[in-house]
Amino acid sequence: MPPAVHSDLSGLQGLTGLNSKKERTTMAKCDNCGKAPVFGNNVSHAKNRTPRLFRPNLQKVTILENGRRVQKMMCAKCIKSLSKIK
Repeated sequence: MPPAVHSDLSGLQGLTGLNSKKERTTMAKCDNCGKAPVFGNNVSHAKNRTPRLFRPNLQKVTILENGRRVQKMMCAKCIKSLSKIK
């Protein structure tokens, strides 16, 4: 009989950022373009692969929207493009 396969994802717990209730309710997502975290691998010189998380560079920005000041989470690329539009 083959050994039982265990899907142990405890190693990914620190990578996902889902340790507290507050982090679960706020999505790490750009309000403008929708850029979100992406899973990938760290690759060592010996080609060993370990899971990692690529996070977008999100910043809290206050912008004028329809004459009102609104706070949004935006990635750095969107913030740079906003400064060029003004």
